[in-house]
Amino acid sequence: MEKSLSLENNIKNRVLLLLFLWVPIFLYAQCPTVTDPNPVICDASNYTFADLNAFAVDQGNGIVWYDSATGGSPFSATQLVEQATYYAGDSTGSCGNRSQVNVDFSVDPSGQNLDGIYCANETPTIQLYIDEVLQPNIPAGGSVEVYTDIDLTTLANPADPIPGGATNYFIVFVDSGGCKSQVEPGSTAVFDAPPDPTPPNPQQLCSDANPTLNELDPGTTSSFSWYQNVDGLGEPIPPALALSTPLVDGTTYYLQINDIFCVSNAVPVTVLIDDPPEPGLSATLEYCEDNIPTSDFNLYDELTGSPAPDTTGTWTGPLSTSNGYLGTVNISSLTTPGTYVFTYSLDAVGVCPDASSSVTII
Repeated sequence: MEKSLSLENNIKNRVLLLLFLWVPIFLYAQCPTVTDPNPVICDASNYTFADLNAFAVDQGNGIVWYDSATGGSPFSATQLVEQATYYAGDSTGSCGNRSQVNVDFSVDPSGQNLDGIYCANETPTIQLYIDEVLQPNIPAGGSVEVYTDIDLTTLANPADPIPGGATNYFIVFVDSGGCKSQVEPGSTAVFDAPPDPTPPNPQQLCSDANPTLNELDPGTTSSFSWYQNVDGLGEPIPPALALSTPLVDGTTYYLQINDIFCVSNAVPVTVLIDDPPEPGLSATLEYCEDNIPTSDFNLYDELTGSPAPDTTGTWTGPLSTSNGYLGTVNISSLTTPGTYVFTYSLDAVGVCPDASSSVTII
């Protein structure tokens, strides 16, 4: 009887041992089988972990992808796949040492910031965003697709204007063979530009003050800069001019208001510089009462200076004169000792004021 019990116990122990060994073998057998450990994916746009299931065979408990061979965290089936190594597990999370898949895309991610900042007065479009931000990342001979939604159902037209404020876009780069990158996020921000300045145009100045840019009226109290010229798009050509820059008659300068992010459109201002009337330098003649000249002489000839005095003036004084600007006079009648002033007056020229000189006879 004892021998029979001993044999029975021995058989039970052997069965339990085999069962213990078989359970992990059974569980491991439920891990998905990887069919291609090094796939190269041509169309990676919106490629999810559900799509990655194409490279593994479900052994009964589904396919769940993890970030490590054991333990680790599972990925959602709808989560986008990036270029990396992933591990094929199942829904139990305990299928032993998972097989790996090294995912490679035909079109690598750009790895760049795809954000663009614009001003409203640029009238930015999707094409401008492509040209300024995306173009450097487009594969040789390839193209780029800009979508307005993460599901890549609405493709933006290059001529579409970029809305004001902040806008999110979803970018896919395409190589020359038609292979596509995984979707990459991009965004734009469009800021309001400052209003254009309203300076008087043209502006007239007088050359006697040696006018500089600082003398011009900018028509604004905001921060601004002056430029010598603009390019074919109307954009000012740097550098900005110093306010001490001398002005040149007939030249057009360009004024732009500066803001934190944006600037105004460049506004032209044409400068007209008038030369002031030239009355010459005043003179003083002294005579003794017994030696006053008796013949006529020209007061104009007594004025000095360079350039010579203008010949458009008129004379006034204690005696009448003749011959216009020459101011021909005879002072023999001035017999009373004293001071007699003859004034040569010239009218204003443009914004330059009236001017005068004099001949004083003592």
